[in-house]
Amino acid sequence: RPPSTTQWQTQSHGRTIQDSLEARLSGLLRVQTTIAGAGRTDAGVHAKAQVFHFDLPTTSLSSLGLRPEHTSEDAAAAVQLRMTGLSENCGLPSSIQVLSVIPAPGGDAFHARDSCIGKRYVYTVREGLGTPFNARYSWALGRSKMCDLEAMRLAAAH
Repeated sequence: RPPSTTQWQTQSHGRTIQDSLEARLSGLLRVQTTIAGAGRTDAGVHAKAQVFHFDLPTTSLSSLGLRPEHTSEDAAAAVQLRMTGLSENCGLPSSIQVLSVIPAPGGDAFHARDSCIGKRYVYTVREGLGTPFNARYSWALGRSKMCDLEAMRLAAAH
């Protein structure tokens, strides 16, 4: 089954991860909410542990059942409660999962993109034939083909 979203960053077709997260947050907070991600992905590329941030206006605290005297930790816990878990409970497509919501370290000085300290890219090559279970996440060499590990080590040394 094809994923219900394509890539990270907002596009005109409105089916991106950013679009889905912004729609859910906007509905939850009852105010138009824009997020900023630590990076972006191309169509077909999968992001694991992508970080994003959004500003939570004090006026939106009541939509979470909170009052202005509640802490940023209280607000993060309230948003996390409503955005994590199974897709039928969190209001997001099944292809998107929020793992946690925490107050931004450094407060207003934090920006998901500018505060990013690293990214890791993983490419998976399978010897022989692939399977339908991993076809979206790896590249199969094909029948009877094997990696030339010595040539790969030599190339990596340069």
